Amino acid sequence: MAWIPDRFLLPSKLGGDRVDVFHATELTSIIFRKGVRTVATIHDLIPLVFWEEVSKDYPWDYSFAVRDAYRRVRRCDMVITPS
Repeated sequence: MAWIPDRFLLPSKLGGDRVDVFHATELTSIIFRKGVRTVATIHDLIPLVFWEEVSKDYPWDYSFAVRDAYRRVRRCDMVITPS
């Protein structure tokens, strides 16, 4: 459930600091703030590519976070996939 604090606390933190770019290194921690570019590094594409096969093994909250992250990835300014 670590994604929950990220989702609600990071946007306000980015607004308070003068941040130009936010780099999310965890799939479920992709957040957006007006005026801040977002870069995401996705280390494992399996949950996105083979969702039907792997999602049944995830707890409900992580399953929700990954589905939501997939929508968020599309809005990123840049996506890095080292795998």
